[in-house]
Amino acid sequence: MGIGSFMGSLFLLSLPIAGFIIMIVWACGGCQNENKRNLARAMLIWMGISIVVSIAVFIILAAYGISVLDQWQSMTGTYL
Repeated sequence: MGIGSFMGSLFLLSLPIAGFIIMIVWACGGCQNENKRNLARAMLIWMGISIVVSIAVFIILAAYGISVLDQWQSMTGTYL
């Protein structure tokens, strides 16, 4: 796989909805090129990791925000 093909593959995989569909097709063997298949699998793994980390950060920040609101209410007797 040359640089042009690699850059074209990255461009296709970076498209919001179509890229995700292409990623799944290539990762499941819809592509004869082993490099593209491995690239799609790696990007799906990274996407899964980023989703899990994003959810964890959201939960932590939401819990922190709730505790700040509870402290505010206990100090003033009202919510913001």
